[in-house]
Amino acid sequence: MNHPRRTVAVALLLGGVALAAEPDPGRTVYYTPPEPVEVAPLTLEVKRAYSAGVSARLEVRVDNSSFDYVALYRQESVFLFPSVSLQPHQGRAAVKPTMIMPWETRVVYLAVGGADGLNAPAFEVDLNGAYRVPVPDSYLSAPRTPIEDSSEFETGPFRCSWAGSSRDGRRVQAAYRCRYKGYRTGLVDLSGLAMHVEGGRVTGYPNRSVIDPLTLLRPDDRLRVELEFKLPRKLQDAGPGTLWLEWGEAFAETDPVLLPLPTLRLEQDRYLTTKFGQ
Repeated sequence: MNHPRRTVAVALLLGGVALAAEPDPGRTVYYTPPEPVEVAPLTLEVKRAYSAGVSARLEVRVDNSSFDYVALYRQESVFLFPSVSLQPHQGRAAVKPTMIMPWETRVVYLAVGGADGLNAPAFEVDLNGAYRVPVPDSYLSAPRTPIEDSSEFETGPFRCSWAGSSRDGRRVQAAYRCRYKGYRTGLVDLSGLAMHVEGGRVTGYPNRSVIDPLTLLRPDDRLRVELEFKLPRKLQDAGPGTLWLEWGEAFAETDPVLLPLPTLRLEQDRYLTTKFGQ
């Protein structure tokens, strides 16, 4: 003989168990870092990985053991979750690559968000977008280019427009926007730019809060340049004058080589998740 009340109680109990087994959408899940992997000239080691339901983050230590540069386009990697696939910076305009110098170690952050169910028990990251970039043997040779306020100008393979300037005593800051019109990948080292002010020569250096001095450009990419420099004392009281741009060893065409990075699998670290997950 069936007892309706007892049947309902069992059903509710089973339903409670099923609901408890579902992942908490707001809980932070930590993952066990996989073993370091080597893809010459790189060694990649995951230092930390966690997910908070609608976002996930990976911190990877990258060692470059070569005399070449390495360019890492983070947005080309793919996070593969059971319910969705996401890419860093998805939906944004082109993002400049992270540049790793010869024999340099950097920690690179890969992060995705904007979807539910990212705190899965396990997920994979398909690493893409790493290129080996040879150090150039030769650089662009171009004549000095005059830069005038509120004007557009072409210099080498760039079409630029003036973006303003400011002056504080002898210190001058000049900025302009450029679009790369070349047909091959370009390597830009802004620290190689030189500026002439009328008859005096001063060397500008990049404002690192705006852009890293070293970057890789694909055809039609945009570049904002902001240089800071000091005027010689004899020009301190002079008017704005004319700026002349000289490339020096600042630009070279290059042929990056794609590195076959692996797919990483990350599984939940139950100890860390229990200890720190909320």
